[in-house]
Amino acid sequence: MVFGDLHSPWQDNLMVRLARKVIDDIKPKQIVLVGDQLNFAAYSSHGARKNEVPGENVKKDFKECEKTLDALFDG
Repeated sequence: MVFGDLHSPWQDNLMVRLARKVIDDIKPKQIVLVGDQLNFAAYSSHGARKNEVPGENVKKDFKECEKTLDALFDG
């Protein structure tokens, strides 16, 4: 199973729950994360938080991503 583009903290939580259900049903032998787990809007030229200073919310974003990954994989 392959996951990409979670873009935490703006992930779609309904899709995260659905993905968790699919993981539980299929029980894949491997799960691959291909990138874009975090959005890093402060560093992006097309992010939603254009007024942000780089580093300002990065710690918060990492914590949100950790919660999302836990919801997916700690079942």
